[in-house]
Formats: sequence, C-alpha cells, structure tokens
Amino acid sequence: MLFLAIARPPTFQTAWSSVAPYFLAVAVAAFVLAAIVVWLRSRWSDNSEHAASALEMLSHYREMHLQGQLTEEEFRFIKSRTQGSEKVDGSPGSVKEAAKPS
Repeated sequence: MLFLAIARPPTFQTAWSSVAPYFLAVAVAAFVLAAIVVWLRSRWSDNSEHAASALEMLSHYREMHLQGQLTEEEFRFIKSRTQGSEKVDGSPGSVKEAAKPS
C-alpha cells in the first residue's frame, strides 16, 4: 500500500513565526520615518518663524538708524549678524527696500 503524504495547512503559530520578522521590520521602519518627518517639520517651522521675526527686527533697527537713534556702526553690526539668513541689500523685497521711508 502506498501512503501519500497529505500536506496539512499551516497553523497560526507557524504562519506567524515566518511573517513576524518582516512585520516587525516594517513597523520599526514606519516609526522611524514618522519620527524623522515630525522632527523635520518642527525644525522647518521654527526656522520660518525665526526668519520672519529677524526681518521685522532688522526693519525696526533700520527705522531707528534713519531716525538717528542708532549709529551707522551699530546698524552695520546688527545687519552683519543677520546677513547670513536674510536679504539686506538693496534688491527688491529686501529689508533695506522695505524700510525706506515713503
């Protein structure tokens, strides 16, 4: 008599044990990606708020300089401190152009 081996369907434990490492890897990757996105968004929004406030401050200092409350040396020092992140030249839309009296 010839016995044929009939394949039994895998149980939940055997099926889960073969899939669990992949499931865990995908879950960890999703968590890390979400953490990176949150960190980048918070960093980006902090920089945009800082840039806007720096423009406002430089505009205020420009007005003080034009009114004679700040010397040329003081204003140049303040402008040089913010020059790395802001436009302070005479180009359209710059702080210098925005602060000119009308």
